[in-house]
This record gives sequence, structure tokens and C-alpha cells, in this order.
Amino acid sequence: MNETAAALPSLTGSARQISWAEQIRTDLLSQIDGEIARLSALDLTEDQRVAVGFARELVSGWNDASWWISMRNARPGAALYDLCGRRFVARWASVGESARHTAQGLFERL
Repeated sequence: MNETAAALPSLTGSARQISWAEQIRTDLLSQIDGEIARLSALDLTEDQRVAVGFARELVSGWNDASWWISMRNARPGAALYDLCGRRFVARWASVGESARHTAQGLFERL
């Protein structure tokens, strides 16, 4: 396990799911970090910066192995967009609905 993976929460699911999802998560997070770095280099509004930061925090803390497996062929933007979807609204409560919509707008183009 690399240093980045050691800092991530343990995945939940069956032993087989966890084993499969660990590499998917490592690879996809690397791609997501690249996209977030690219976005961060743009002239983002404060709301956009908050939305991007929160989405990165949310995705790095996501520990459901089945979700990572379902995202195995997804583009980084698609995975982030999924985390902005309706089933995750409660997770966005701390930063607000407008931040969720802002993030969706940014990520649907990635």
C-alpha cells in the first residue's frame, strides 16, 4: 500500500470487492487530482473553489467499495459529478445546495 492509500479510509464491502476497489480508487483519485489541479489553475470564483475542495474531500473519504467498482470505467469528472448527484445531497448540506450545483456544472465538462 502506498503512502496516499494509507491516508485513505478503509473500504467497506466484501473482501473481494475491497481487493478489487483498492486499485480502482488509487488510479481514479490520481486522475481526479490531475483534473482538480487543472481546474484550480483556472480563474475560479470563491464558490467554485469551495465546491471543488469539498468534492475532493468527499471523494477521498468515500469508502464504499461497490461505488468505486461502479466507477472503474468512469472519467474523473463523471465520478465527481456522481458524488454531486441527488443521492448525496445530505453530504453537501455543510456547504450548501448552490455549491453542489456549482460543482455539477464544473464536473460535467471534465
